[in-house]
Amino acid sequence: MRAFIPVVFPTGLMITMDFTAIAAMFRVAWTPPLRYIMSRMAELIVEQWPDAAFAFTEVGKDCQPWELVDGAPHVKDSPECRLLYPLAPGDLGGFVPPSREEVGPLDLLHFSPRVMDNRTEEVKDEVTLSVATMGQDQRHRTIQRGLPRFTRGFYLPPVARELGLGEQALSLVGEWGQMMGNDRLRPIGHLLAPYGAMVRYPRVANLAAFIHEGDKRLCWCSQQEIYEVARQRREQLANVGHPVVPYLSPHCVSSGVCLEGVRCCGRDPVARKANPFPYREI
Repeated sequence: MRAFIPVVFPTGLMITMDFTAIAAMFRVAWTPPLRYIMSRMAELIVEQWPDAAFAFTEVGKDCQPWELVDGAPHVKDSPECRLLYPLAPGDLGGFVPPSREEVGPLDLLHFSPRVMDNRTEEVKDEVTLSVATMGQDQRHRTIQRGLPRFTRGFYLPPVARELGLGEQALSLVGEWGQMMGNDRLRPIGHLLAPYGAMVRYPRVANLAAFIHEGDKRLCWCSQQEIYEVARQRREQLANVGHPVVPYLSPHCVSSGVCLEGVRCCGRDPVARKANPFPYREI
């Protein structure tokens, strides 16, 4: 469910929420599912603390589905990552190269005083991936995203493409796009978006978060779309000579040792060093 809940509950999904966050989300709830969830939360709170009713006087009313970017329906066989403002090496005077032990297996990047200044330098990018994978992308809570916008693209994984499902995918995204183009049907179209429908949104992360993400998402155990976005980002940062690039790698590449145990992808870490970040079919 972590992959699909963010589609109908369009914000960061947290284990706990404080009172002011619930009241604020109640006030701006703009989709039917979100309005229902926040109304139920408000009811439970008021049952326990009747004096809190003042904070829940007006639930969100406006339904504002994510924008559909103009263009023709199309099928894509890869997600995309595009750097928006990679910082130049000269802007990173405070960057402290982390040690392998600070990156993992325990993440010390956010706690060690030695590398704490890396949390104040940022890189911004824009990703385009399937709406199903968007939820997985949001699991990294130290990476912030902006408002998603639907494209008219449909992500078709390599295996599905080889099975000849491209025409069906194109037909599906075309019909769904017609629904999204109708003002009255757009709220329903948003909620019924095919899992392969692609969304585009900007992301901002500090260098400590990017290093941690690279350690996890460039591992072959990660989802294919997630891996591919991380691979493209690393390649683009390398093209501009960003000094953080050498630290964007999983443990097996940087140390020759896999930490996944029985979940190991099966590829020899020594062999992977010869071609550490190839395009993956699965």
